[in-house]
Amino acid sequence: MTEKLIIDLMRHGDAEGSDCYRGHTDFPLSEKGEQQMAEMLSHNPGWQQILYSPLQRCRLVGKAAAGHFELPSHEEIRLKEYFFGEWDGIPYEQVWQHQPQQAEKFLENPEKYPPPGGETIAELMARVESLQSDLINSGREHLLLVTHGGVIRAWLGLTLQIPPSNWNRMTIKPASISRIQIIKDDGRHWPTVEFVGVC
Repeated sequence: MTEKLIIDLMRHGDAEGSDCYRGHTDFPLSEKGEQQMAEMLSHNPGWQQILYSPLQRCRLVGKAAAGHFELPSHEEIRLKEYFFGEWDGIPYEQVWQHQPQQAEKFLENPEKYPPPGGETIAELMARVESLQSDLINSGREHLLLVTHGGVIRAWLGLTLQIPPSNWNRMTIKPASISRIQIIKDDGRHWPTVEFVGVC
């Protein structure tokens, strides 16, 4: 029997701590970001459940949206942003000034050269793949995941088989949605990207 699962990946709105490796640093949404999310979450296109990152820039709006739409929801650790290790929360300019070679290596080949003490790309991909596998078997048909740019790029990159060194070529704007549709049939599944970064 053929079934369909729609996964809407929503990036959080504009947040404090711009122009830095934001990562796990728990910056709140800016006033602009709160307005952006209020607009994006003003209506429900059919979501049956909401999952959100534990970081407050996702968690607070995810919980509020679930309450507004009267939907089941839960915090999902695998939706947490990529961890930049020693660079987490540090401005780009400062990292490039003090560690230019390491920063350039990470930009050109993030799989081989993660930030000092940071998460590896393999670890990021593993948690995305683990979550996708669980969602495929969830019995839901349309899910909203409130998460981060790095997680969304990883998800799209895995679906489209784009190497991590090219993930930054995808623009994932704040408070935008990227949609993945997964067709399930006889234990197999075929994911396709429906759209990217729609506000």
